[in-house]
Amino acid sequence: DISVEEAAREVRDRLNEAVRVRLRADVNVAVQLSGGLDSSSLLALGTNHQDRIDAYTVAFSQREANEEPFARMVAEMYGDVVDYHVLKPPDDELISQLDCFVNQIAEPFHSPNVSTTRGVWTQMASENIRAVLYGAAGDEVFAGYTREYFVTYLRDLLGRGHLRTFWSNFSGFSERSAGPLGMDYLLRAGLVAGGVGAYESLVERVSGRDDPVRWRRDIPTTSPLSGSAEERILKTLTDWKMNYWLRLDNQNSMAVPIELRLPFLDYHVIDFAFSLPFGYLIRDGWKKWILRKAMQGLLPDEVLWRRRKMGFPFPLRSWLGRHREHFLGVIGPLECPFVDSAKLAASYERLRARNPNYLWCVISTALWWKRCVEGNSLNKPASPPSSGWFGRGAPDSGTPEMPFSRAKPSK
Repeated sequence: DISVEEAAREVRDRLNEAVRVRLRADVNVAVQLSGGLDSSSLLALGTNHQDRIDAYTVAFSQREANEEPFARMVAEMYGDVVDYHVLKPPDDELISQLDCFVNQIAEPFHSPNVSTTRGVWTQMASENIRAVLYGAAGDEVFAGYTREYFVTYLRDLLGRGHLRTFWSNFSGFSERSAGPLGMDYLLRAGLVAGGVGAYESLVERVSGRDDPVRWRRDIPTTSPLSGSAEERILKTLTDWKMNYWLRLDNQNSMAVPIELRLPFLDYHVIDFAFSLPFGYLIRDGWKKWILRKAMQGLLPDEVLWRRRKMGFPFPLRSWLGRHREHFLGVIGPLECPFVDSAKLAASYERLRARNPNYLWCVISTALWWKRCVEGNSLNKPASPPSSGWFGRGAPDSGTPEMPFSRAKPSK
């Protein structure tokens, strides 16, 4: 009972108000800008309420893991209001701070990029920024995940007999082309049929002989990926993914310290997004479709209709290759019920080539077990005391440093 135009306008208005409220402060507030839709939307709307606003982004030296050009497009679109800061992370900062960082996070974490994010916040704090507009929850609220939402929605459409809508989404999937002879359609069909767990897993699947994980049959597990797309998006914001993101970000930001403000979790935004038909969230193969419509004209088309975004990316495969000996040396023989350390060493390179994300999750679990459960240091005895994002001296001092080098964006 609402048109696309009305829905888009309401999304824009509610998100704009959420941004306005979160810019109220007696301290300096900045925007963390990745070049993706969510953070770019916050910056664009933030310019409605500030005479000047700071935006911080990261530039990696590896071309395949660099989104700075997209962030720059947004900043330049509002160049008369935005002060744009580009930070270049050091390659090995997490390695030098590994013991302190793992101890502070106190659980396995999904990517080394968590430390990059803290570096951005630490640099902001050193420049008198005390609060950050942060784009977390945009994917959760507006259906931005392929496996959790897009594929499930396709199954829902098939089950309800909505064949025309199914085909428009199936064939128009924005993140991938049909490929030679339409081969990608076969992969999509496998996903919809439920035979493949993740979009790339046909080529990334880990064989039993390579898997260093000790799967515990005595631990009951339940899949969070059950039910309709509507049920999954509700579960994500209640007792599944957002719990992890919020807990992790809280641990990470309070170590700086800096305050995170999340406009996408404003209850006015969530109430309205969850009242919309799911076909407004995903349409014609585009995830977060209504948010894109809401921001039409406020963002460059190259950002608004990007086929695939990376957020703050990280050159994981090459990074794991550079630090193989360090990780295996730090982990060493390990009495962990979840990780076979000997098998991890033997299969490291195969896993790195096939599925570096999975490899990191195994490494992170092993590091967490050794540091937080066994209570053993992750510092090599011969290494000198480190300094970096978390301060000199006591490893948990939390004193901000300035780890990133400054880079002026090229025009």
